[in-house]
Amino acid sequence: MRRAAGWVSITAAATLLQLQPAANGYYFFVHYLTRSAPWIPVAEKFDVAALQDRRVPFLIADQAPGLAAGDSFAAVTSQIRAAARAWNQVDSADVELAFGGYFTPGTQHDGPVIEVVFGEIPPGLRAMTSATVGTEAVASVTPGAPPFVPITKSTVVLNRDLNRTPSWTQDFFLTVTHEFGHALGLQHSFTSGVMATEAARATTKARPLAIDDIVGLSLLYPVRGGLAGSGVIAGRVTSGGAGVALASVVAISLDGAAIGALTNPDGTYRIEGIPAGSYYVYTHALPPRIGGEAHPGGILPPLDFSARAVPATGLFETTFYPGGRTFDRASPVQVFPGGAADGINFAVNRRDTLPVYGVLTYSFPGPVAVQPAFLAPVGGASFAVAAGFGLTPRSTVAVLGQSVSVAPNGVKAYPVDPRFTQIDFQFSFSAGEGPRHLTFTTDGETHVVPAGIRVVRGPAPSIGVITSGLDATGARTASLFGSGFGLETQVLFDEVLAAIRQASETLLVVTPPPAPPGHRAVVSVINPDGQSSQFVQTAPSTFDFDATGDWNFTVSPAQVAAGTEALVEITGANAGFQAGQVSAGFGSSTIQVLRMWNVGTNRLLANVWVAPNTSPGTVPVTVVNGLRTAVLPGGFSIAPANPRQIQLRGPVVDVANERTEIAAGAVGSVRLLTPAGDVPAASIQVLVSDRPAVVTGWSGGTLLFRVPVGVPPGPAVLRVAVGSESASLAMVVDAAPPAIAGIQSGGAPVDAQRPARPGQLIVVSMTGTPEGDLALNRVSVQVNGLGQTVASVAASPGGHTVQFLLDELTQAGTQQLTVAVDGRVSAPFALPVRTN
Repeated sequence: MRRAAGWVSITAAATLLQLQPAANGYYFFVHYLTRSAPWIPVAEKFDVAALQDRRVPFLIADQAPGLAAGDSFAAVTSQIRAAARAWNQVDSADVELAFGGYFTPGTQHDGPVIEVVFGEIPPGLRAMTSATVGTEAVASVTPGAPPFVPITKSTVVLNRDLNRTPSWTQDFFLTVTHEFGHALGLQHSFTSGVMATEAARATTKARPLAIDDIVGLSLLYPVRGGLAGSGVIAGRVTSGGAGVALASVVAISLDGAAIGALTNPDGTYRIEGIPAGSYYVYTHALPPRIGGEAHPGGILPPLDFSARAVPATGLFETTFYPGGRTFDRASPVQVFPGGAADGINFAVNRRDTLPVYGVLTYSFPGPVAVQPAFLAPVGGASFAVAAGFGLTPRSTVAVLGQSVSVAPNGVKAYPVDPRFTQIDFQFSFSAGEGPRHLTFTTDGETHVVPAGIRVVRGPAPSIGVITSGLDATGARTASLFGSGFGLETQVLFDEVLAAIRQASETLLVVTPPPAPPGHRAVVSVINPDGQSSQFVQTAPSTFDFDATGDWNFTVSPAQVAAGTEALVEITGANAGFQAGQVSAGFGSSTIQVLRMWNVGTNRLLANVWVAPNTSPGTVPVTVVNGLRTAVLPGGFSIAPANPRQIQLRGPVVDVANERTEIAAGAVGSVRLLTPAGDVPAASIQVLVSDRPAVVTGWSGGTLLFRVPVGVPPGPAVLRVAVGSESASLAMVVDAAPPAIAGIQSGGAPVDAQRPARPGQLIVVSMTGTPEGDLALNRVSVQVNGLGQTVASVAASPGGHTVQFLLDELTQAGTQQLTVAVDGRVSAPFALPVRTN
């Protein structure tokens, strides 16, 4: 991990710190603003205020690496995009990675960006990431968040020779996910999450992020209320009364969670974002350098205000709070919602060497080793094989918690290879699924491995045979015959999810994603417990796609002015665009697709933002459809900003509920920027899908219009003209909301003569609801804004019947009843209520 760290202005940062609290002690890339206490960490991260819709664009180099037999650049691209999506699942973080297409290395960028390139990697490393950062700390736009040093560009370098690491492997996927974490500003961690070094990682393709990774990103890019209900553990690590710098402090719970932080130069630490509960806290030294690491633990030391590194104090004995060297001497620390457990201090003893560290665990559910060890009490492995510095059959091994333990005489040399240690486990009847923490003690030193084993209910899924077929419409299907499948099983073609049509324990029928003609994809099955079909198969399962013709596309308009948001239509030839599988990028850090809609198999509508600082010129356009990729070199050009041009700013929303889906007849809202300022409303013309729309309001740059009745549901083109100037965006016209046709109770209509009573079961007849069955969680009922308990939903002629229990606290009188289906709310219906 290499980063280009710039000098940070202490004057500017010190001024900011008078207004903002200090950052937490997480494992970020840190600058300190002084050479002595108080040590105030300032982390590196992307400036959310400089991003459009908080999205950091990532661009993939158009120069493909060397590939293993059977691999493809399409497969590599799918893995990179999937790794980015893993971070985008963190809802409590105010940042998102956005695919920006392919680019040519050496391209100059006008805004913040992450480049993914292929190059030479030093021995001992799988990949590396560097960053260019600013020279001054800046204030955060998030209230209460500390200042930071802005990242202007991160570069993820993957190996240009992937012959030994095919893209379909779990190792490659997790490596890319790990490097994206570095690119966003996260350092290595010591909690077995994806930000741990490869040797200490315990995450999988099915579960790529651990709670520590999620909390780390959420603290670096905070969202108001994102970690609500969490607490803090804080204290100090000292040796001989002096603070210990860069000590790792970890809080672990017996349910498998592990969250950590590193100490400041004075030994203080603060672990934030901890879910409420009971935790055991320990501190350990950074492990010695392994492989190609430049620093202990792979941690880049923090820099003081003159850009000098502040090194780690050195090695010391692992210590559990309140002061023991083994887990049986530890006492739990309670964390309460919104509370802080302060004073969790450690006095540690220095040492010259570590007798044991870097322990890995493996299991063998099939012919290949799986890290970490997956153990199944019934029908699976019950032992793990471990290796690490200082680990021998004479070491003491323990499992934290009660339901899993090491069997008597269960630590011994591995018969197949005595260089490894075998550990036999025994399980109680109550042993549930999930990770378990392990401790390894050698010569009085204890090494903790968070999530050292993972307990599962059964063996990994396995693919036996894959057959190709056609459905009744002639669409291609794939049938996977095997074992260990379930309703939550996912099927990946390379790293693109396939839509599941039918699922049972031994059969999965899916719709394969679009792919290049004759492409051979590696097919994997993953389960929610973290297990994959790759665990049990020596050779990967594959699927051969039809040798269909090639495809291309055009873009209209082909030119947009800088500083505008515009509708761009992408028209394909033989494209076969598949819903949910399409994305596009414009090869630029300052051009982003804000939202895109699939309109048929050969047409896409995209609202595209071109930042004001985008340099004039041409850029390539990349369209990805599943595993199919097409690039239009120089297919889009940027014109200088036009001060006379009117502009629309999305999103287009329903004024009644701010939803981005607007029913025909409802009033929509959009921002309209006119160079001459306010213009008469009569001079504004609005078309929705080429149908005239009535302007219902125009003030302060906000345009209100009524969606014409008769516009079909789905994506639509909104076109606004003022004089000779016009602008367009895409919007979504929603189907009419569901309607209440009538209400009954006890088989009789509810009306003024037969009012409803609190506690009664009310039957509501609905029209305009989606066809087919509706799950209970798609339907909600309110009476005067008070939520009701939905008892059942059943299909009926012309719609659905919804039954709910009228709340006991409902007051007498005529109440307003509404029913919502998928967030679309019916018009109020009068519900007479009597309470006596």
